[in-house]
Amino acid sequence: MRIVAGPPVKGQDFMFRDREVRLAKRSLLDGSSLLVKGWRRIGKSSLLIETRRQLEEDGGVTSLYIDVQELQSISEFFTAFLNALPQNKLQQLRGFWDGAKRLPGKLMDAIQRRIRSANAGGGGFEAGVEFDKDIRDYWEPLKASVEMLAREHLNGGTRIVLLIDELPFFLENMHRRTENVDDIRLVLATLRAWRNAGLAMAVAGSVSIEAFLEDLKIEGLVINDLTRIDLQPLSETEAVAFTEALAGVAGLGDWNEASTTALLGELPDHFPFFIQTAMNFLRVEEHATPEVIAEIFENQVQPQIFASFYQQFDERLERRFDGDLRKTAETVLNTMASRADGKITNAEINTICEAAGQDPLRVTRRLELAEFIRTDLKSSGFRLVQNLLKTWRRARGGV
Repeated sequence: MRIVAGPPVKGQDFMFRDREVRLAKRSLLDGSSLLVKGWRRIGKSSLLIETRRQLEEDGGVTSLYIDVQELQSISEFFTAFLNALPQNKLQQLRGFWDGAKRLPGKLMDAIQRRIRSANAGGGGFEAGVEFDKDIRDYWEPLKASVEMLAREHLNGGTRIVLLIDELPFFLENMHRRTENVDDIRLVLATLRAWRNAGLAMAVAGSVSIEAFLEDLKIEGLVINDLTRIDLQPLSETEAVAFTEALAGVAGLGDWNEASTTALLGELPDHFPFFIQTAMNFLRVEEHATPEVIAEIFENQVQPQIFASFYQQFDERLERRFDGDLRKTAETVLNTMASRADGKITNAEINTICEAAGQDPLRVTRRLELAEFIRTDLKSSGFRLVQNLLKTWRRARGGV
């Protein structure tokens, strides 16, 4: 086990998501698909990568992982998909393309160069292949060829599973680039067609894809066949075990129960990233006293929480709410953040919205889609999704 503050982890560094990995593996092997949801730094990428590692270790499937967070266009997405394919699957795809009509010669040449380069130990598929110019002319046969590849497992071939990291960011990038929803619809329809053909996939995202699609007035039917996995922070028991394991790795000989209590008491939520980051700084200290832990949290961990999360919340609030609607949403959030349990009743929301001239159903739905609040059946109202939202509202002067 290592102290890894930031990058995804797998193998011995991956802990406490065994149930989610089992669900992901079983679903993908059965041909079902998943939507892995959760905030940044909560472990979505690690879940995908560990799932892929175990699938490869077990054998019998071809697993592909692509991170699409920085991609801007359909051509880049398809290039990333091709780049993830092993050589035998690329060869099969080329065979399907040879039988198709009106496919561009430059694409055939690029695929051939990719195969030669890989066989010679060279690099990946050339990202310079320009699909954009004629993408709509060729997208249908390209899409259909992948569907044929996906169905090969029915004829004795290996099943392909596709793990796509940060799909919502990719969709937002496309929209910012052209403000055209047609390409977004095309990508989502393509992914659904591939799933229907037998290409099981797990899609992960920090941004709420449901809220994004609703903003663009795109029907949610394109993703309603995905089973949701909503990653949560570590439980108290898991956080204690994780902290003590990392303390051992860090060589903190004087670490004890009081040290663990002091560290976890500083954290708003038990995100693995928070604990890893704190331990990364603590391992160079001679003594991990409660005073040192508090100092490390204030000077090292808290600034990273600001950078990684509070800015994300600000952007999400600005993107999902305008004008008076935003003021009303902030009033609701501030009211919840001022309370120890982070809850609010429907009657209180109705009072706030009535005073502001806003529809309470619209306010609560958008807050739910933005993943700030969730229904609390016990109180006939709502509660904040995480304690981190309390500290965010306090940091912004709302409480």
